[in-house]
Amino acid sequence: MDPMSFVRLNRNGAASLSRQLADQIRASIVSGQLHPGERVPATRKLAESLGVSRTVVVNAYDQLLGEAFLEGVAGSGTRVSRELPDWLQPRMHEIVPPPTLTEQQPLPSSPLIDLAPGYPYVAPDPPRDWLRALSAAAHDAWSAPVPGAVGARELREQLAAHVRFFRGVPCNAEDVVITSGTSEALLLVGLALRTVQGSAPRIAVETPGYPEGRRALELAGAECHAVPVSANGIDLAALQSADHSQPLAAVMLTPSHQYPMGGRLPADERIAILEWAHARGATVIEDDYDSEFRHTGPALPSMASLDAHGRTVYIASLNKTFHPSLRCGFIVLPAGDMEFRAAILAARGGVGATVSAHTQFALARFIEGGGLKRAVARNRREYQHRRSLLLAHFADSGLPVSGADGGLHVVLQMPAAIDARELAGELRTRDVHVEPLADFTVPPGSHESANGLIIGYGQETVPRLMQGLARVTEALRARGYPG
Repeated sequence: MDPMSFVRLNRNGAASLSRQLADQIRASIVSGQLHPGERVPATRKLAESLGVSRTVVVNAYDQLLGEAFLEGVAGSGTRVSRELPDWLQPRMHEIVPPPTLTEQQPLPSSPLIDLAPGYPYVAPDPPRDWLRALSAAAHDAWSAPVPGAVGARELREQLAAHVRFFRGVPCNAEDVVITSGTSEALLLVGLALRTVQGSAPRIAVETPGYPEGRRALELAGAECHAVPVSANGIDLAALQSADHSQPLAAVMLTPSHQYPMGGRLPADERIAILEWAHARGATVIEDDYDSEFRHTGPALPSMASLDAHGRTVYIASLNKTFHPSLRCGFIVLPAGDMEFRAAILAARGGVGATVSAHTQFALARFIEGGGLKRAVARNRREYQHRRSLLLAHFADSGLPVSGADGGLHVVLQMPAAIDARELAGELRTRDVHVEPLADFTVPPGSHESANGLIIGYGQETVPRLMQGLARVTEALRARGYPG
């Protein structure tokens, strides 16, 4: 029996064919006509049977995958989710109209909808290849020598190969140092700069920028100097002016997707900053934040790959790429500053290892087997789907957003008549957590132009995400915006 015999598409209808197909499959799942775990036809086969393009079916499946009604099972095609959304369970086997994203869906037991930035999507079940890697690593790590403070060589080799291939960074295992994430990496870099200088290093940071990163540098004894960002990233003229007034030891950047404004530093400005660093003997600290999740246009080369003088420290984390509880990242040491390299290694040795051997061995196997590449591809599709829903929602509401070209969040700018901090507080009473842009300036709230909300779309389920966005627009309309 054809599992999709119930589908009836109206080519003259107001809704797109993809929307009609997604609605009808969703309704069949809700009614119990399609059962959890049941396989649905391959996209090409279903397109042929319905007489539509494969794109129609792909778009419908992507919608339902994002809503957790369908799941992709490695080696087994696409199936109805075995664990359907919590809000759906009481309604199973009832004939109900197909839900749409604009309806007020019942929410699960936790009332707070968390739209904070920086939190990734986590699938209900871990990838099978990750479970296999963990199981194998449990045996490996039991009798293997304890990795040194710099990390297990197996993992450092895999990470070096990964960044060489995907980000063009020229490095090998000897250049890689394992950390628990970006904040610890910055702590080690700050300690190393202090050792090399013999005093508190003066480091330029972006504003608005990454508060946890700045705090890590300050904890290491650095003096942070805030430099404003433009639409594309850090303002080069302002950076040069700050260095002229008092020499800078380093600058910390998020050039791939400026956090939190979302700009992408153009190639010519990257090169100009690298030349400035070479001329001044300064260090470039590149936090390659969100480089994996580019939604429009090709990714630009990392600054480390463009640095002919070896003044760049490259920092990346797997915590947002794969799983937030992983607590694993890495540093690629600068090629052209031996004293600084030695100082970072000394700081790593002094602090000691912070990532378990089991995790390191498992990650090495996982990356070598292509698991990380597959996980990134799955999450990229998930974020692109969520992004399209978010942009469509705000476009329908007449609200402008920025910073949507990559990553897991957007910025919703506010007119001067609306205080974004007050609005964030009001939304909290509506059980929606968003963060005001002003909290990311140095010092917090110091820039009048930073009047907006940062809205993350990574961690909540799609129905809860859409509920949260609806409450944001309701609160704005109650204040007369947009007019």
